Amino acid sequence: MSRLEMTLTGGGTARLLGLDGDRVQLLATRAAAPGSRLSAALADGRQVRLKVHRSVRTGDEFTVAGRLIDTTRQLREFLALHAASADAP
Repeated sequence: MSRLEMTLTGGGTARLLGLDGDRVQLLATRAAAPGSRLSAALADGRQVRLKVHRSVRTGDEFTVAGRLIDTTRQLREFLALHAASADAP
């Protein structure tokens, strides 16, 4: 599992679970409604924004799936690197 932590705008945190192209999955401390836009800040201040497709309770947290929006190529590559390291044994 990725250790890339993000701080959600409006409160809470999220951790990157996976990335496939522009589709992203996060494990978040709060739910997000389908169709809503979710913003999070990385430790270095860069913003990750996504349009939420679904949010499912997973224990005390929520698996949030969506599509990245307004993401630069450099940020997408950074996220892909962290998502790949999460998949490595």
